[in-house]
Amino acid sequence: MISDGLNANAVNENLRAVLLPLRHELAAAGLRVSGIDVAIQNGRVRAGYHVGALVGADAIVHFIGERPGTGLDTLSAYLTYGRDAAGRSRWSSDLDHAATTAVCGIHRDGRPPSEAVGEMVRCCGECWTTGAQVWP
Repeated sequence: MISDGLNANAVNENLRAVLLPLRHELAAAGLRVSGIDVAIQNGRVRAGYHVGALVGADAIVHFIGERPGTGLDTLSAYLTYGRDAAGRSRWSSDLDHAATTAVCGIHRDGRPPSEAVGEMVRCCGECWTTGAQVWP
């Protein structure tokens, strides 16, 4: 899922460096990845919870443009696992933000995109392996 959030320039500058490598690495790790990207204008973290409920996703990786005005145009990825320990959906508009972890500061002069992708794959892999929320 992709949102311009507070900074569309951050998405334009950084998304290509993370989206395709993330898809490739998740698939290489044996995780099923949707072939559809959802784009939301002016979206925030909770918009991902709504999308998760609408599409019945196990998890959502939500890219949001951050840090306007700093000159860095950083991208963040919010990863939310939408199942409880029994495998039931817990997507709702009031889902506790504790269900979400963030990989922030993605930018060539900040957290390198390749490092961010590795962290996202590790987090997603742990969730699918255990079948439970294990975000750090």
